Amino acid sequence: MTSLLLRPVEAAEQLGIGRTKLYELMSAGKLGYVQIGALRRIPLAALEKFIDDNAAPVHLDADDAPHAAAGL
Repeated sequence: MTSLLLRPVEAAEQLGIGRTKLYELMSAGKLGYVQIGALRRIPLAALEKFIDDNAAPVHLDADDAPHAAAGL
């Protein structure tokens, strides 16, 4: 069963960042988390939202556009 909440070390691993950077993102309000007593857990949905919100836009060159490949 997939866990709905990740420990900070697990979330950091999924993002490919260190635990300290993850805590910075949470403290800055850039990554949502759930507080359970003294523990912080990161919902999978918050991790996915963070990735979506921070994805770099894709810019296609004219040569890379689908119609260019089709010879149109």
